[in-house]
Amino acid sequence: MPRSRICSLAATCCVFLNVNGIFASETIDIVFVIDGSDSITSEGFTLEKQGIANCLVGLNAFIPTDGSVAIAVVQFSTYPTTDAPYGLPLTVIQNVAVAEQLASEIANLQQLDEYTYLADAIEFAIDVLREDAVGSERLIVISTDLPPEEDDLEPGSIRDSHLFIPIY
Repeated sequence: MPRSRICSLAATCCVFLNVNGIFASETIDIVFVIDGSDSITSEGFTLEKQGIANCLVGLNAFIPTDGSVAIAVVQFSTYPTTDAPYGLPLTVIQNVAVAEQLASEIANLQQLDEYTYLADAIEFAIDVLREDAVGSERLIVISTDLPPEEDDLEPGSIRDSHLFIPIY
């Protein structure tokens, strides 16, 4: 995947949300699903993390820090996780200090560096939203260098979920 595409993916999705007014009137839970498999270079993995962190802090940050947004980071490879040091559980961004802490934790995530199992990662992200959701709206943002396998879209997979969750 081209370097610029990885870098801008999370930021582009967040800009889309902002432009379309999702942040204006709803509380929202966002699960960022990032590819930590061995097909992602170390540089690419750093760019994935930077894209998310840039949504939270810095000159171009725009995710609100008023408690109306919660985020989680699911890293996937052979298995998906929100456990440190590979991912982050759903956390409400209540103030700037929380946003800065999350950005720091995202920067320090370690890459799993194994195989790519996208369907498992999406199911895991849906489970995070089912079990831990605090918002009235839910969103999954995926960053990966590979298209889903055909098996990822078979019955019993992500499209059979009973929740309507936009996936970008």
